[in-house]
Amino acid sequence: ATLPAALDTRPGEPYVDAVLKATPALKINVLAVLGENGLADDWIVSGFKTGNMVVTPIKTFETNQTVSVGTFCQPHNCGDTQWTFAYQKQSQALILQRGDKVLTNAQGTKVKNNLLQILKMNAAIDQMNW
Repeated sequence: ATLPAALDTRPGEPYVDAVLKATPALKINVLAVLGENGLADDWIVSGFKTGNMVVTPIKTFETNQTVSVGTFCQPHNCGDTQWTFAYQKQSQALILQRGDKVLTNAQGTKVKNNLLQILKMNAAIDQMNW
């Protein structure tokens, strides 16, 4: 038996760097949250300007609002520098996670538990070995 072709591949999804270029509010929110917490490392600021960072395709989750999830990290050093984010474009709610560290903007604080659940679903999907 073989899988239907549609199950064999994932649909084309934009990568984080393309979404950051197309969605300035996301870029501003990420940099603001990291900056407020003293975590806007030079490689992040530079990577957001030049695109020189490792990124993943965006995954979209539909809840009561559309939530985009993606990751970015420092080239050749992803392990301890990888950030995963969940972002609701409509409300601009944002959550960022790296290991046990979880950061939100003001709107993200209001829906933190929902966004954390989406990050958990995203991690489970990533481990399914697509």
